[in-house]
Amino acid sequence: MDVCVKNKFVKLVVMWIVSIAVLGLAYFSVVFPIRQAAKRKVIQVEKISAELKRMRVYTSDENVKRLQDEQRNVANTLSTFVAASSMANECTYLIGDIAGRVGLYDFRTKQKASGKLTQIKDCQLLRKSVVEVSCRGSYVKFLKLVNEYERSRPVVLIDKFTLVSKNDGMNFIKMSLVILVDKRNEDK
Repeated sequence: MDVCVKNKFVKLVVMWIVSIAVLGLAYFSVVFPIRQAAKRKVIQVEKISAELKRMRVYTSDENVKRLQDEQRNVANTLSTFVAASSMANECTYLIGDIAGRVGLYDFRTKQKASGKLTQIKDCQLLRKSVVEVSCRGSYVKFLKLVNEYERSRPVVLIDKFTLVSKNDGMNFIKMSLVILVDKRNEDK
């Protein structure tokens, strides 16, 4: 009986080891991947919840109103520096008027591209009006002219210039001026 009990005990231990091995294999092949997938889903749900909370903040009435006010302020600021499309043809007159106030001699303007607005590379909202200017005057008057152009509304940008000094104190000035024009209202 001692051998019989021993055989039964060995069979029982082997069955337990096999059962534990089968359960371990089942756990690692079925349950463990399901748990990992569930953890990933929980993390994904948490990310989506955080994004949803953030979007609620962005779309709140207060935030939308603040962004609209900010957009209006930027548009107003832009309109002080940029000419409206309806005013594009008057840019040459603005340039001449400023030069007349400064007191330059032999002032001549020539609008490039026969008065058409030129596209600005990588810019969807603005176009530019290019005006070639030539005149004569002292260096001090040239500095006044540059200052007046930069302070004018819309701003007159000096793209290129040459200044040739003469012995009589009068300088020959040649400039390429640019005025930015708002393209958004062009079709209206």
